[in-house]
Amino acid sequence: MANPSTGFWDAATSGLKEFTEALMNSALPQSGTAANKPTATDLKGEGMLYYETDTGLLKRYTGAVWEVVATQPDVQVFTGGGTWTKPEGVLLVFVDIIGAGGGGGGGRGDAGTHGSGAAGGGGAHTHMMYKETDLDATESVTVDAGGSGGAGGTSANGSDGNNAGLTSFGSHLRAGGGGGGTGGTTGSVNGSGGGGSFSSGAPNDVAGEPKPAGTESNNMGGGGTEGRGFGEWGGGGGGDGRGSITGLTGGGSIYGGAGGSGGGGGNAGGSAGSIVPDYGGVGGGGAAGGGAGGGAGTNGVAGVEGQGAGGGGGGGGNDSGIGGVGGDGGDPGGGAGSGGGGSTTGGAGGAGGRGEVRVWSW
Repeated sequence: MANPSTGFWDAATSGLKEFTEALMNSALPQSGTAANKPTATDLKGEGMLYYETDTGLLKRYTGAVWEVVATQPDVQVFTGGGTWTKPEGVLLVFVDIIGAGGGGGGGRGDAGTHGSGAAGGGGAHTHMMYKETDLDATESVTVDAGGSGGAGGTSANGSDGNNAGLTSFGSHLRAGGGGGGTGGTTGSVNGSGGGGSFSSGAPNDVAGEPKPAGTESNNMGGGGTEGRGFGEWGGGGGGDGRGSITGLTGGGSIYGGAGGSGGGGGNAGGSAGSIVPDYGGVGGGGAAGGGAGGGAGTNGVAGVEGQGAGGGGGGGGNDSGIGGVGGDGGDPGGGAGSGGGGSTTGGAGGAGGRGEVRVWSW
C-alpha cells in the first residue's frame, strides 16, 4: 500500500495512490512554447494545465486532446477596411463601431454676398455583444474614410461637402456617417449635415437610428438645417453657414462624433467648437474657428477610447480675398467645419473624421 504521507485518495479505485513524478508533472501547471507541450505519451490522464508562451493561450489536457480554457482578451482595432479573424477558443465577442464624419461645404466666392458653407455632421456610435457561434470564422470590416470637403467657389457658390458612408462589421452591425454640409450661397442660411445614425445623414436631414441590423432604437442623430442638434448615440448635427455673419456652432454628441461648425460669411470669423449637451459631455471638444479676414478653422480633437471625436472649426470670411478653409473633423467620427466666404474665392470645407471598428474577444 502507498505511504499515506506521500499519497492521495483515488476515488476511482477506492484506495490510496502514491504520488509519482509523472503524476506530479501532470498535476502542476507548466509553460513553454506550443511546440513543446507534453505529448499524449508523456501524460497519465487528464487535467494538466499548460500555458503557451508564444500564443498566450492557457490549455487543459482532456485525456485525448489539448483544449483552450482561457486566454488574454484579443483586441483588434480597424481604422481602415479589413478582415476580422475569430481567435481560437473565444466564447464572447464585443463589437464597437463609430461612424465617419461628414465633409464641410465650401464657401461662396463673390465680391457681393459671399456666404459660408455649412458644416458636416458627426458619425454615430453603436455596439453589441455576440456569442462566438453567432459569427463566422472571418468577418469583413468596412471603415469609411469620412466625407470629403466641398471646394470653395470662385465667383460662384461653394460646392457641397460629401456625406460619409456606413462603417460596418460583417452583416451584423453598422453605424452611419454624418451628412455633408451644403456649399455657401447668397442666401442668409445654408443647410448643414445631419448627424449619422443607422443610415448616413444627408444635408438638411435628421438621420435614422444607430442600431444593429433587424432591431430598433430611438437614439436619433442630431438634425441639420439650423438644428445643429445634439446626439446621444447618433452624431451631432453640423452648424449651418450664414450669408454675412458667423455660422452656427455644431451640435455635440454624448457618445458619437460631434458636428462641425459653420464658417463666417462676409468678413466674420468662423464659429468655434461644438455645443455641449447640458445632460452630458460631448464625444470630443470642438475646434477653434478661423478669425475674420480668412483665418482657417482648426481641426477637431481626437476622441478618447469609446467616444467620438470633436468637430472641425469653421473658416473665417474675407471681404478682401480668399475665405478661410474649414477644419477637419477629429478621428473617429468628427464632422468637418465649413469654408468661409471670400470676395474672390470661398474657402474649402474640411474633411470628416474617419470611422473606426474595435473588436474584443474572450
